[in-house]
Amino acid sequence: MVLDLNGFTFQRDFQTASPATTDGYTIVSSTPGGVWRQRRFYPMVANVVIGAGVTIEIFGTYQNNLNGTWSPTSTFLVSGSNITATVNTLPAAGVGNLVIGKSSANGPTTMLSFQSQPLSVVQGDVTINSYVGAVGGDASDFKFDVNNAINMDLRVGGNFTDTATDNSSYDGAPTNSRRRTITFNGGAGTQRTVSIGRTGLVNDFAVGDSSGGAGNVMLDQDLTTTSRFTLRGNSILNVSTQTLTAGEFVGQSGMTLEYSFGAGDGLIDVNGLLTLPSSMTIDVTALGGPLAMNHVLFMFDSYSGPTSFENWTFSGDVLPGWSAELSGNSILLVPEPTAACLLLSLLPLVYRRHTGSVR
Repeated sequence: MVLDLNGFTFQRDFQTASPATTDGYTIVSSTPGGVWRQRRFYPMVANVVIGAGVTIEIFGTYQNNLNGTWSPTSTFLVSGSNITATVNTLPAAGVGNLVIGKSSANGPTTMLSFQSQPLSVVQGDVTINSYVGAVGGDASDFKFDVNNAINMDLRVGGNFTDTATDNSSYDGAPTNSRRRTITFNGGAGTQRTVSIGRTGLVNDFAVGDSSGGAGNVMLDQDLTTTSRFTLRGNSILNVSTQTLTAGEFVGQSGMTLEYSFGAGDGLIDVNGLLTLPSSMTIDVTALGGPLAMNHVLFMFDSYSGPTSFENWTFSGDVLPGWSAELSGNSILLVPEPTAACLLLSLLPLVYRRHTGSVR
Protein backbone atom coordinates (compact mmCIF):
# COMPACT_ATOMS: atom_id res chain seq x y z
CA MET A 1 0.00 0.00 0.00
CA VAL A 2 1.29 3.48 -0.91
CA LEU A 3 0.40 6.37 1.37
CA ASP A 4 1.07 9.79 -0.20
CA LEU A 5 1.25 12.49 2.47
CA ASN A 6 1.21 15.14 -0.29
CA GLY A 7 3.02 17.67 1.90
CA PHE A 8 0.59 17.34 4.83
CA THR A 9 1.01 16.06 8.40
CA PHE A 10 -0.73 12.81 9.32
CA GLN A 11 -1.00 12.54 13.14
CA ARG A 12 -1.93 9.62 15.36
CA ASP A 13 -2.25 10.52 19.04
CA PHE A 14 -2.28 7.10 20.71
CA GLN A 15 -1.25 7.07 24.38
CA THR A 16 -0.32 3.40 24.20
CA ALA A 17 1.75 1.57 21.65
CA SER A 18 -0.23 1.39 18.44
CA PRO A 19 -0.51 -1.74 16.29
CA ALA A 20 1.89 -2.29 13.46
CA THR A 21 -0.35 -0.33 11.08
CA THR A 22 2.62 0.59 8.89
CA ASP A 23 3.06 -3.08 7.90
CA GLY A 24 3.67 -3.14 4.15
CA TYR A 25 3.31 0.62 3.69
CA THR A 26 5.33 2.75 1.33
CA ILE A 27 5.09 6.26 2.75
CA VAL A 28 5.86 9.01 0.24
CA SER A 29 5.17 12.72 -0.17
CA SER A 30 4.66 13.96 -3.73
CA THR A 31 4.75 17.51 -2.35
CA PRO A 32 7.67 18.47 -0.04
CA GLY A 33 7.04 18.60 3.71
CA GLY A 34 5.07 15.42 4.38
CA VAL A 35 5.16 14.26 8.04
CA TRP A 36 3.87 11.06 9.65
CA ARG A 37 3.54 12.14 13.32
CA GLN A 38 2.72 9.73 16.10
CA ARG A 39 2.95 9.77 19.87
CA ARG A 40 4.16 6.19 20.10
CA PHE A 41 5.10 3.55 17.56
CA TYR A 42 4.79 -0.17 17.69
CA PRO A 43 7.96 -1.73 16.20
CA MET A 44 8.31 -0.45 12.65
CA VAL A 45 8.42 -3.59 10.54
CA ALA A 46 11.04 -4.49 7.96
CA ASN A 47 8.84 -4.16 4.86
CA VAL A 48 8.05 -0.47 5.42
CA VAL A 49 9.53 1.97 2.88
CA ILE A 50 10.08 5.62 3.88
CA GLY A 51 10.32 7.74 0.75
CA ALA A 52 12.37 10.80 -0.18
CA GLY A 53 11.77 13.87 1.95
CA VAL A 54 9.34 12.14 4.35
CA THR A 55 9.65 12.86 8.08
CA ILE A 56 8.66 10.22 10.63
CA GLU A 57 8.15 12.01 13.95
CA ILE A 58 7.79 10.45 17.41
CA PHE A 59 6.60 12.97 20.00
CA GLY A 60 5.99 10.78 23.05
CA THR A 61 7.80 8.30 25.27
CA TYR A 62 8.89 5.43 23.06
CA GLN A 63 10.85 2.22 23.30
CA ASN A 64 11.18 -0.10 20.37
CA ASN A 65 12.89 -0.90 17.07
CA LEU A 66 13.02 0.97 13.79
CA ASN A 67 13.19 -1.09 10.62
CA GLY A 68 12.35 -0.67 6.98
CA THR A 69 14.07 0.97 4.04
CA TRP A 70 14.66 4.69 4.45
CA SER A 71 15.52 7.15 1.70
CA PRO A 72 18.78 9.06 2.32
CA THR A 73 16.69 12.28 2.34
CA SER A 74 14.07 11.02 4.80
CA THR A 75 14.17 12.11 8.44
CA PHE A 76 13.58 10.42 11.78
CA LEU A 77 12.56 13.17 14.22
CA VAL A 78 12.39 12.50 17.96
CA SER A 79 10.51 15.40 19.57
CA GLY A 80 8.44 16.21 22.64
CA SER A 81 9.12 18.15 25.84
CA ASN A 82 10.90 16.42 28.74
CA ILE A 83 10.54 12.93 27.28
CA THR A 84 12.94 10.05 26.71
CA ALA A 85 12.66 7.92 23.59
CA THR A 86 14.60 4.65 23.54
CA VAL A 87 15.46 3.25 20.13
CA ASN A 88 16.70 -0.32 20.49
CA THR A 89 17.84 -0.67 16.87
CA LEU A 90 17.97 1.31 13.65
CA PRO A 91 17.59 -0.33 10.23
CA ALA A 92 20.77 -2.00 9.00
CA ALA A 93 21.17 0.49 6.12
CA GLY A 94 20.24 3.38 8.38
CA VAL A 95 17.67 6.14 8.58
CA GLY A 96 18.07 9.20 6.36
CA ASN A 97 18.61 12.13 8.73
CA LEU A 98 18.30 12.07 12.51
CA VAL A 99 16.90 15.09 14.38
CA ILE A 100 16.61 15.14 18.17
CA GLY A 101 14.45 17.82 19.76
CA LYS A 102 12.71 20.92 18.46
CA SER A 103 13.72 24.50 19.19
CA SER A 104 10.02 25.22 19.91
CA ALA A 105 9.79 22.55 22.65
CA ASN A 106 9.40 23.58 26.31
CA GLY A 107 11.95 21.06 27.55
CA PRO A 108 14.63 18.69 26.31
CA THR A 109 14.11 15.54 24.30
CA THR A 110 16.43 12.68 25.21
CA MET A 111 17.15 9.85 22.79
CA LEU A 112 18.58 6.88 24.68
CA SER A 113 19.86 4.72 21.94
CA PHE A 114 20.94 1.38 20.61
CA GLN A 115 20.43 -0.94 23.57
CA SER A 116 21.28 -4.03 21.55
CA GLN A 117 22.89 -2.84 18.32
CA PRO A 118 26.67 -2.69 17.85
CA LEU A 119 26.41 -0.68 14.60
CA SER A 120 23.88 2.07 13.87
CA VAL A 121 23.79 4.14 10.69
CA VAL A 122 22.55 7.63 9.82
CA GLN A 123 22.93 8.14 6.08
CA GLY A 124 22.61 11.92 6.27
CA ASP A 125 22.84 14.59 8.97
CA VAL A 126 22.52 14.40 12.75
CA THR A 127 21.06 17.53 14.39
CA ILE A 128 20.53 17.99 18.14
CA ASN A 129 18.45 21.10 18.86
CA SER A 130 18.11 23.41 21.82
CA TYR A 131 14.67 24.28 23.23
CA VAL A 132 12.66 27.14 24.74
CA GLY A 133 14.17 28.20 28.09
CA ALA A 134 17.39 26.23 27.68
CA VAL A 135 19.97 27.40 30.21
CA GLY A 136 23.65 27.84 29.49
CA GLY A 137 23.46 26.65 25.90
CA ASP A 138 21.86 23.35 26.92
CA ALA A 139 20.15 21.25 24.25
CA SER A 140 18.30 18.01 23.83
CA ASP A 141 20.41 14.89 24.22
CA PHE A 142 21.63 11.81 22.47
CA LYS A 143 22.77 9.13 24.92
CA PHE A 144 24.59 5.86 24.39
CA ASP A 145 23.11 3.10 26.55
CA VAL A 146 25.53 2.66 29.46
CA ASN A 147 24.16 -0.70 30.64
CA ASN A 148 25.26 -2.81 27.67
CA ALA A 149 28.74 -4.36 27.58
CA ILE A 150 29.10 -4.39 23.76
CA ASN A 151 30.98 -1.91 21.57
CA MET A 152 28.65 0.58 19.86
CA ASP A 153 29.40 2.59 16.73
CA LEU A 154 27.14 5.37 15.41
CA ARG A 155 28.14 6.02 11.79
CA VAL A 156 27.15 9.38 10.33
CA GLY A 157 27.32 10.09 6.60
CA GLY A 158 26.48 13.79 6.74
CA ASN A 159 26.99 16.80 8.99
CA PHE A 160 26.82 16.58 12.80
CA THR A 161 25.40 19.65 14.56
CA ASP A 162 24.78 19.91 18.31
CA THR A 163 23.68 23.29 19.68
CA ALA A 164 24.60 22.52 23.30
CA THR A 165 27.50 24.43 24.87
CA ASP A 166 27.27 23.08 28.44
CA ASN A 167 29.54 20.57 30.17
CA SER A 168 27.51 17.49 29.28
CA SER A 169 28.18 14.28 27.37
CA TYR A 170 26.57 11.54 25.28
CA ASP A 171 27.76 9.06 27.93
CA GLY A 172 29.85 6.23 26.50
CA ALA A 173 33.11 6.51 28.45
CA PRO A 174 35.32 3.55 27.53
CA THR A 175 35.63 0.59 29.88
CA ASN A 176 37.68 -2.62 29.77
CA SER A 177 34.82 -4.37 27.95
CA ARG A 178 33.48 -1.79 25.48
CA ARG A 179 33.87 1.52 23.67
CA ARG A 180 31.32 3.96 22.24
CA THR A 181 32.27 5.70 18.96
CA ILE A 182 30.77 8.36 16.71
CA THR A 183 32.22 7.72 13.23
CA PHE A 184 32.08 10.07 10.26
CA ASN A 185 32.18 8.03 7.04
CA GLY A 186 30.39 10.05 4.35
CA GLY A 187 33.19 9.49 1.81
CA ALA A 188 36.42 11.32 1.03
CA GLY A 189 35.02 13.41 -1.82
CA THR A 190 32.58 15.73 -0.01
CA GLN A 191 33.60 17.56 3.14
CA ARG A 192 31.07 17.48 6.00
CA THR A 193 31.06 19.75 9.05
CA VAL A 194 31.16 18.78 12.73
CA SER A 195 29.89 21.39 15.18
CA ILE A 196 29.63 20.19 18.80
CA GLY A 197 29.82 22.83 21.50
CA ARG A 198 29.36 20.71 24.62
CA THR A 199 32.59 20.24 26.56
CA GLY A 200 31.99 17.13 28.67
CA LEU A 201 32.30 14.49 25.94
CA VAL A 202 33.74 11.11 26.97
CA ASN A 203 33.12 8.95 23.87
CA ASP A 204 35.45 8.05 21.00
CA PHE A 205 35.37 9.73 17.59
CA ALA A 206 36.65 8.46 14.25
CA VAL A 207 36.92 9.77 10.70
CA GLY A 208 36.63 6.80 8.37
CA ASP A 209 35.21 3.49 9.54
CA SER A 210 36.74 0.13 10.40
CA SER A 211 35.18 -1.45 7.29
CA GLY A 212 37.20 0.72 4.90
CA GLY A 213 34.69 3.53 4.40
CA ALA A 214 36.34 6.95 4.15
CA GLY A 215 35.39 10.21 5.83
CA ASN A 216 36.12 13.90 5.23
CA VAL A 217 35.10 16.37 7.93
CA MET A 218 35.89 19.93 8.96
CA LEU A 219 35.62 21.18 12.54
CA ASP A 220 33.26 24.15 12.67
CA GLN A 221 34.20 24.87 16.28
CA ASP A 222 36.54 23.45 18.92
CA LEU A 223 35.93 19.78 19.75
CA THR A 224 36.88 18.23 23.10
CA THR A 225 36.67 14.62 24.29
CA THR A 226 38.49 12.83 27.08
CA SER A 227 38.60 9.70 24.94
CA ARG A 228 40.17 8.58 21.64
CA PHE A 229 40.07 10.28 18.24
CA THR A 230 41.04 8.09 15.24
CA LEU A 231 41.83 9.36 11.74
CA ARG A 232 41.92 6.45 9.30
CA GLY A 233 44.34 6.21 6.41
CA ASN A 234 41.92 6.97 3.58
CA SER A 235 40.29 9.91 5.34
CA ILE A 236 40.62 13.67 5.83
CA LEU A 237 40.28 15.85 8.93
CA ASN A 238 40.22 19.61 8.41
CA VAL A 239 41.02 21.16 11.79
CA SER A 240 40.67 24.60 10.15
CA THR A 241 41.38 27.27 12.81
CA GLN A 242 39.88 25.18 15.62
CA THR A 243 41.40 23.12 18.43
CA LEU A 244 40.78 19.39 18.68
CA THR A 245 41.43 18.20 22.24
CA ALA A 246 41.42 14.46 22.91
CA GLY A 247 42.63 12.01 25.52
CA GLU A 248 44.31 10.02 22.73
CA PHE A 249 44.85 10.57 19.01
CA VAL A 250 45.53 7.69 16.60
CA GLY A 251 46.54 8.51 13.03
CA GLN A 252 46.88 5.87 10.33
CA SER A 253 49.18 5.72 7.31
CA GLY A 254 47.86 7.70 4.33
CA MET A 255 45.67 10.06 6.33
CA THR A 256 45.37 13.78 5.51
CA LEU A 257 45.25 16.63 8.03
CA GLU A 258 44.27 20.13 6.94
CA TYR A 259 45.16 23.19 9.01
CA SER A 260 44.55 26.93 8.67
CA PHE A 261 46.99 29.41 10.21
CA GLY A 262 47.03 33.17 10.50
CA ALA A 263 43.59 34.28 11.71
CA GLY A 264 43.41 31.74 14.52
CA ASP A 265 45.60 28.65 14.33
CA GLY A 266 44.45 25.06 14.03
CA LEU A 267 45.81 22.70 16.68
CA ILE A 268 45.52 19.09 17.84
CA ASP A 269 46.09 18.92 21.61
CA VAL A 270 46.38 15.41 23.04
CA ASN A 271 46.16 14.92 26.81
CA GLY A 272 47.70 11.48 26.52
CA LEU A 273 49.27 9.40 23.74
CA LEU A 274 49.68 10.81 20.22
CA THR A 275 50.27 8.08 17.61
CA LEU A 276 51.26 9.15 14.09
CA PRO A 277 52.31 7.23 10.95
CA SER A 278 55.50 7.63 8.96
CA SER A 279 53.50 8.52 5.83
CA MET A 280 50.73 11.15 5.81
CA THR A 281 49.79 14.52 4.31
CA ILE A 282 49.67 17.93 5.98
CA ASP A 283 47.78 20.52 3.90
CA VAL A 284 48.12 24.13 5.04
CA THR A 285 46.05 27.24 4.33
CA ALA A 286 47.66 30.60 5.21
CA LEU A 287 45.14 33.25 6.28
CA GLY A 288 46.03 36.92 6.13
CA GLY A 289 49.62 36.69 4.86
CA PRO A 290 52.64 34.40 4.66
CA LEU A 291 53.16 31.68 7.23
CA ALA A 292 55.15 32.44 10.35
CA MET A 293 58.37 30.52 10.96
CA ASN A 294 56.93 27.96 13.39
CA HIS A 295 53.36 26.79 13.85
CA VAL A 296 52.34 24.11 16.35
CA LEU A 297 50.65 21.15 14.67
CA PHE A 298 50.40 18.84 17.69
CA MET A 299 50.83 19.07 21.46
CA PHE A 300 50.92 15.86 23.49
CA ASP A 301 51.77 14.19 26.79
CA SER A 302 53.43 11.15 25.14
CA TYR A 303 54.27 10.26 21.57
CA SER A 304 54.61 7.20 19.34
CA GLY A 305 55.67 7.81 15.74
CA PRO A 306 58.46 9.05 13.50
CA THR A 307 61.05 11.49 14.78
CA SER A 308 61.99 12.63 11.29
CA PHE A 309 59.34 13.52 8.76
CA GLU A 310 60.88 13.15 5.31
CA ASN A 311 58.04 10.80 4.26
CA TRP A 312 55.32 13.28 5.18
CA THR A 313 53.84 15.30 2.31
CA PHE A 314 53.30 19.04 2.82
CA SER A 315 50.91 20.84 0.47
CA GLY A 316 48.87 24.01 0.17
CA ASP A 317 50.32 27.40 1.13
CA VAL A 318 53.76 26.13 2.08
CA LEU A 319 57.00 26.80 0.23
CA PRO A 320 59.08 23.88 -1.04
CA GLY A 321 61.16 22.41 1.72
CA TRP A 322 58.78 22.97 4.63
CA SER A 323 58.63 20.03 7.04
CA ALA A 324 57.85 19.12 10.62
CA GLU A 325 60.07 19.13 13.68
CA LEU A 326 59.74 17.31 16.97
CA SER A 327 60.33 19.82 19.75
CA GLY A 328 59.75 18.68 23.33
CA ASN A 329 56.07 17.81 23.66
CA SER A 330 55.13 19.45 20.36
CA ILE A 331 55.43 18.88 16.63
CA LEU A 332 56.01 22.11 14.71
CA LEU A 333 55.54 23.10 11.09
CA VAL A 334 58.92 24.60 10.13
CA PRO A 335 60.75 25.72 6.98
CA GLU A 336 63.95 24.01 5.97
CA PRO A 337 66.93 26.41 5.90
CA THR A 338 66.62 27.10 2.16
CA ALA A 339 62.89 27.75 2.48
CA ALA A 340 63.49 29.94 5.52
CA CYS A 341 65.98 32.10 3.59
CA LEU A 342 63.49 32.43 0.73
CA LEU A 343 60.71 33.35 3.15
CA LEU A 344 62.87 36.02 4.80
CA SER A 345 63.82 37.44 1.41
CA LEU A 346 60.14 37.76 0.47
CA LEU A 347 59.05 39.55 3.62
CA PRO A 348 60.39 43.04 2.62
CA LEU A 349 58.61 42.73 -0.73
CA VAL A 350 55.41 41.71 1.02
CA TYR A 351 55.79 44.67 3.39
CA ARG A 352 56.42 47.18 0.59
CA ARG A 353 53.52 45.78 -1.38
CA HIS A 354 51.15 46.24 1.55
CA THR A 355 52.44 49.77 2.25
CA GLY A 356 52.15 50.80 -1.40
CA SER A 357 55.88 51.51 -1.91
CA VAL A 358 56.25 49.20 -4.90
CA ARG A 359 55.71 51.10 -8.15
